[in-house]
Amino acid sequence: MAITALILIIHYSIFSRLAYVIYFANLLLLVAVLVVGKSSLGAKRWIGFGAFRIQPSEFMKLSLVICMAKYFETDRTVGGYGLKDLVLPTLLVGIPASLIMLQPDLGTAMIMLLTFGTVMLFMKISPRTLLILVTCFAVALPTVYKFGLKPYQRQRLVSFIDPMSDPKGSVITPFNP
Repeated sequence: MAITALILIIHYSIFSRLAYVIYFANLLLLVAVLVVGKSSLGAKRWIGFGAFRIQPSEFMKLSLVICMAKYFETDRTVGGYGLKDLVLPTLLVGIPASLIMLQPDLGTAMIMLLTFGTVMLFMKISPRTLLILVTCFAVALPTVYKFGLKPYQRQRLVSFIDPMSDPKGSVITPFNP
């Protein structure tokens, strides 16, 4: 509650000025999770400071939005963003999403990728670039599904898309084989 009040008091321009600092601080926290994080039920997602524990991936969601808003705050293109214009924002999302997948935390990584996709819908992306991105996504999706996800993660996605495929909620997890 106090943190929410503090954030509401701070003028948004301060977040704009500190966007990249906030992003890189959160990126360091994600790396710290992999090094010194606390393991619980097969996942390493928390950093403990005495009795206080934080989950940096939750902070990264917000810092990613702040960072992308900063990156796109000035329209630097004419005729829409091309592929080369989207390399840096893709890296800004891909690096933390990859670190979060190493924890493993598929849900948070997917939220970040969906947030990125949503922001991209509101940017002026050239039609040619949009077609290339959609094609690449359509080609990569089955490969990532087959080789990039663990069996329990694939089952969770299937259960999310078709809840009746797992009516008793017995999705296989690494903690419940």
